Amino acid sequence: MRPVAFPSSSYWLFAVIVIQLLCQLGMLSEFLSPIRIVFRSGSYVINIAALLIAFGPRRQPHHPAFWLGWFILIWVALQFLNPTTNTALSALASWVFTASILAPLFWVPRLQITPQVIRGVIICLWGFHSLSSVFGVLQVYYPGQFQPAVSQAVLNNMFQGKNVEIQIAGGETIFRPMGLTDIPGGSASAGLYAFVFGLGLFSLSRGFGWTTISLLSLPVGLFCIYVSQVRVMLVLGVIISLVYASLLAVTRRFGSAVRTSFIVPVVMAGAFVWAVALGGEATTARFELLISENPDEVYAKSRGNFLEETLNEHIFDYPFGAGLGRWGQVNTYFGDPTIEDSYSLWAEIQWTAWVYDGGVLLVVAYLSAMFVAMWGTAKVAFSPDMPDISGWAMLILAYDVAMLALTFSFVPFNGPQGVEFWMLNAMIWTAGRHYPRRAVWHAG
Repeated sequence: MRPVAFPSSSYWLFAVIVIQLLCQLGMLSEFLSPIRIVFRSGSYVINIAALLIAFGPRRQPHHPAFWLGWFILIWVALQFLNPTTNTALSALASWVFTASILAPLFWVPRLQITPQVIRGVIICLWGFHSLSSVFGVLQVYYPGQFQPAVSQAVLNNMFQGKNVEIQIAGGETIFRPMGLTDIPGGSASAGLYAFVFGLGLFSLSRGFGWTTISLLSLPVGLFCIYVSQVRVMLVLGVIISLVYASLLAVTRRFGSAVRTSFIVPVVMAGAFVWAVALGGEATTARFELLISENPDEVYAKSRGNFLEETLNEHIFDYPFGAGLGRWGQVNTYFGDPTIEDSYSLWAEIQWTAWVYDGGVLLVVAYLSAMFVAMWGTAKVAFSPDMPDISGWAMLILAYDVAMLALTFSFVPFNGPQGVEFWMLNAMIWTAGRHYPRRAVWHAG
């Protein structure tokens, strides 16, 4: 049987994804380290470039969150007038960065997305992150042999990288496995994606080959999460698994629901034993707190104080925003710390970042855009007329719930996770619009 060709316009989607992944690989070489900023920014710049698609003749409807996205960009642009905004260059960089994160919301719906395209994108992302996870495993088994160049931001901080080192069972001290990133512990993020997308391929694939290969990626991804000692990634993996299995059961995909519910606990337990054998007692001590202590207490000790500070202080100090270019990498690269009324700020969680960049209105607008995007994906997930894409929509919806939870402990919408959130949701919604079905489906 001849393979079904992808629609020509969908190659834009694959091109952007491949360029983003190549930019990530470009940061791994010591030889290319003098131009690392080019690769670090390149994965975001390509999204801005892809916006050119959105300004062509409009033949497709806008995504339901389209106007909320525009409101966010306009409101952040108005922060240029905020008297405590840092330099003009840092403010421009901050706005461009925000636009690059949201960009897929504008250009992906202009493409023709089919079920084959969705599966191809999932396989592409799963393959890269699984490979990154494999390198994370090798970095633990063979210390120093498979380690890429470490980010200078890590080496030049006050701890000089010592705070991201671990001692493995053999007694050697190594950086937390990096995978195909330049950040110690970066393999934990790759491990989560390898686990999530591998879980989708395992539960939805019918052939023996894909079922087996995707199953093998699950323990590899979880191993990286355990050894990297990034607890939040494990929590996200559990959330996604529970939500995904529940959605499969509710929509009467009982076979896939049973497979998912059975395999996840088995793989998690097996990967933990494997990780403890290599990572030693530190791995056990790190994760046993998730079981021995109340979840509220665990969160309060790690990130709860940042949320409390944001809701009780920052939101009143900066109700309309603190000005642009005052925190994060934008401030590091483009800001001026000597400006007295625009000193550097620190954002550990997304809620704090939203308050800094646009105050209460940005918090409400961004959350609203997220929920509208999730609603569009949910409509596809629960549609009985789209069996070829509804399963993938359930997986992405489970991922969305995890990303919403991640805003309470990280800044996902100021990094690649944010780009992938908007890209995956826009892709699912667009596929729903193009899907041939008996009943008329309204996505508004």
